[in-house]
Amino acid sequence: MWQEEDECLDFYGMLSLHRLFEVVAAQLTPSDVAVLSFLLDEALRGGDGDKDKDGEGSGAAPRGRGARRDPRDGLELLLELERRGLCHEGDLGQLRQLLRLVTRHDLLRCVSLKRPRPGE
Repeated sequence: MWQEEDECLDFYGMLSLHRLFEVVAAQLTPSDVAVLSFLLDEALRGGDGDKDKDGEGSGAAPRGRGARRDPRDGLELLLELERRGLCHEGDLGQLRQLLRLVTRHDLLRCVSLKRPRPGE
């Protein structure tokens, strides 16, 4: 089944989301992954769901379904973004924003489900 999907995407000159993750992750450094992991965790802590009745953040790490250990590598980090609903085929904006924050503007051209044409 996956092979049929890959063949269809290839016919239209597109990548699957997970293939896009593999391409981007292969170019992330360990420090990029560490900073992105930190930013991801801070973004989750900053949400309204983590505030007490006085509006103060608890400062504690999120618990439950969204709480996970730090990713070991870039691919695991990107898959975690997908699991948390922050990145999907219809919206790659969060991933682009995170790459801008770690000044990896060189990777922005890779954040597209369309395959680059020869010479691009």
